[in-house]
Amino acid sequence: MYHLPLVYAERIMSTPHTIAPGDAIAALATAAGLSAEAVWTHADNAALRRQREVPQQLQPGDVVRIPQAEAKAVAAATGQRHMFRRHGVPAFYRARILAHDGTPRANEAFVADVDGVAQQGSTDGDGKLEIPLPCGAKQLTLTLDSDGRQISIALAHLQPPANATGTQMRLRNLGYVLGDEDGAPGMLTRLALIDFQVQHDLPVTGEDDAATRAALAQAHDFRS
Repeated sequence: MYHLPLVYAERIMSTPHTIAPGDAIAALATAAGLSAEAVWTHADNAALRRQREVPQQLQPGDVVRIPQAEAKAVAAATGQRHMFRRHGVPAFYRARILAHDGTPRANEAFVADVDGVAQQGSTDGDGKLEIPLPCGAKQLTLTLDSDGRQISIALAHLQPPANATGTQMRLRNLGYVLGDEDGAPGMLTRLALIDFQVQHDLPVTGEDDAATRAALAQAHDFRS
């Protein structure tokens, strides 16, 4: 029996990459022939993980180490078909859609427009949805079927939770209605904060306080 060597990439050494606006770990990893997990969990990125916790919080100017790729031969019999699955491809946008009273919008049909390409789907019985994203996706617009409500989400462009713009972006991504993401909270942002605080059993202040920011980051950044 003859064997045909097949090649795939694994991580070894790393080189620095300075994050620019719109950069995302998934796109950087794909360009390097790696998975997003392989890049983010690389030992050389330990200090960055302590600073940012999750890759969604990366900011322009951050330096991420991109592992280099090494060819590795895998024995596979000739004359047969072999299937290899690339880890982490595609990426997914996952969310849970709630009504204003906090109940899930279950089995809700929607249209997801990703950079101008539309796809249809529906939430599950708990209001959760999952949308595949092509590498380098920048913008997602979600339109809910029952009332035509639109939710616009800037992908790979998230400000830290410790500033007002980051708070506004997370509120919008979670489906709350507010004005411009300008870092200057107005009445709509305060009303959205009140809604969020009520739904998460927080003191109702309408302010972007530390407890609210922590709960907002937990609800948004660490959603599985």
